[in-house]
Amino acid sequence: MPKRNPRSTESLKRKDSRFRNPRKSILIVVEGEETEYNYFEAFKKELKLSTLDIKVQPSKNSDLLGVVKYAHH
Repeated sequence: MPKRNPRSTESLKRKDSRFRNPRKSILIVVEGEETEYNYFEAFKKELKLSTLDIKVQPSKNSDLLGVVKYAHH
């Protein structure tokens, strides 16, 4: 049986969790609540994005320009 190569102590050390990369966020402002949430949940499932956290932020406006203005602020 062949011998294993011993690992260096450096490779066995834990990574410092203080220096983890922050999660990236994408803000999606929508007109409604139900349909858009379901759409993005299906998108998440289809692409197998298990770590993606979806939060729907409905706009207080129903027109396109109002939604854009709400997202900008």
